[in-house]
Amino acid sequence: MLQGSSWRLALSAAAAAACVAAGPCSAAAADSSYPADLGPASLAAAAKGWPPPPPASGEHPAPARTAAPWPPALKTGYRLTVARCGRCHTPARVFNHRYAEPEGKNVPDKEDVIASLKADHPGFFQAPGVWQIEADVWKLCVERMAAMPASGIKPGEGRTIWLFLVAEGAPRKLGEGASAWKTLRESLLKRFKAERPGRYRELEAVDGL
Repeated sequence: MLQGSSWRLALSAAAAAACVAAGPCSAAAADSSYPADLGPASLAAAAKGWPPPPPASGEHPAPARTAAPWPPALKTGYRLTVARCGRCHTPARVFNHRYAEPEGKNVPDKEDVIASLKADHPGFFQAPGVWQIEADVWKLCVERMAAMPASGIKPGEGRTIWLFLVAEGAPRKLGEGASAWKTLRESLLKRFKAERPGRYRELEAVDGL
């Protein structure tokens, strides 16, 4: 796992490409829109239809059907995601993004999970606008954002955000919440295509939806 200043090392072209849809923290990005931007700006609303863990504060209340309370590390990750990612775009872009990174101790473990998903849930890999499942997709994205000074992500915070996005997103998008996620994401794509057809075609051409 990466620590400290390693979050701010220059990234490879592949890492940058893996995160292009999340948008850079820049003036240009502020004028760019993505399907995820049209979705709920709270985690509770994004997770509607299945029981996620409760959030860190009353600002984004969870549905009544919840699992056990989040541990402190995930609460911190939630707060940092809203605060830091929210400096460049609304939290909606994060919570409604197609990125899905399985839980696991390391990349090989996550690759094994992905192999199982391909066998048990082939539909996950036949809808690229709904799911982009990779073993380190969120890690690479957060690294890229942390390298941008305007993001405000301090050394050490990137890892906390990354671990939160994996722990929260894996069950919501790949586990018991997968059906609700598919419904939400497809509705966002349909609405975005109707409201921003030019932008939709632009993103579709570069697999950036």
